[in-house]
Amino acid sequence: MNQRPKFQLENSFITHPLPLSCCILNKFETQIITAGYDQTCKIFNIESGAKLNEMQGHSNVIQCIEIDQSKDDLMATGSFDHTIKLWRPKSGICVETLKGHDAEVMCLSFGYNNKLASGSMDSTCNIYDIEKFQILHTIKDHKISIVGVKFHDSNVYTASFDGQISVNDTKTFKQIIKLQDDTKEIFQMAIDPSGKYLGTISGNKQCKIWDLKQLNKPLHILTGHTQDLTTFTFDQLGTRVLTGSQDSTVILYEASTGKMSQRFYGHTDEIVKIVYTQKHEVITASTDKTARLYTIDGVCQQILEGQEDGLMTLLVDSKGKMVITVGKDSTCQVWRL
Repeated sequence: MNQRPKFQLENSFITHPLPLSCCILNKFETQIITAGYDQTCKIFNIESGAKLNEMQGHSNVIQCIEIDQSKDDLMATGSFDHTIKLWRPKSGICVETLKGHDAEVMCLSFGYNNKLASGSMDSTCNIYDIEKFQILHTIKDHKISIVGVKFHDSNVYTASFDGQISVNDTKTFKQIIKLQDDTKEIFQMAIDPSGKYLGTISGNKQCKIWDLKQLNKPLHILTGHTQDLTTFTFDQLGTRVLTGSQDSTVILYEASTGKMSQRFYGHTDEIVKIVYTQKHEVITASTDKTARLYTIDGVCQQILEGQEDGLMTLLVDSKGKMVITVGKDSTCQVWRL
């Protein structure tokens, strides 16, 4: 039996003098875009670690970054300074500053027909026309901070600390349905890549899965963790759900039945990120300073270590051949097969 090739450390570089708040890969997976507490957004070449651009202009922490996948050169940043900035990553030029929120911007999502949605701690979601730089509509369905926003088909979904998910039509701007999580505030929301399911995690050790065609009640309530959940993800086909927790474990469930099929052990601190690769492998990041690569059966194949501080996240390319571990100290380590 041939042994699986190991990831090798290719490069390591420091991105910001202060902690990172968010980071993403560019469309072509050749660059990493980072933002942090130093109020700047930077772009680095992954292979060399060289800084390609630095975007300045926000006056407080940058909380979120979003790339418009329908365009070649447009991205947005949302900040605690209550604004959103549109940028040309290639040149680093700020195209426009979008205003309209009265508190910190927490999340962003690009949609069809030049739309951008922003969720804020002011409890509202603004829908912008990014060509005219105007607010088309403000969703006021929530009582407290919005923590997740996502366009899907012709709808926009918002999730809030008030324990509710609101679904609005982006053409008429009318609310279609509001879902109530009867337990606690929602921390994270995601729609699976196939468009079948919506998932949420809350402060109750549970993950809820909703059928997007029948949103009147949760399809499944996933349990099994002994402490609060910190992250979750779907696989590419929407057939599996993986949850990570403060209990340092990851659990794999079948999305159609809600049944637990595997638990992943090995980490010694909370899980901060999970990626299910196209090779049907699971890669996890933890505040224990390591990332781990598992088979779908829960066998740990490799531990990626060397970070001096706990991990805040990890990034994996679409082929599962590159992993970037991102430390709380703003250090990126690039691993390749």
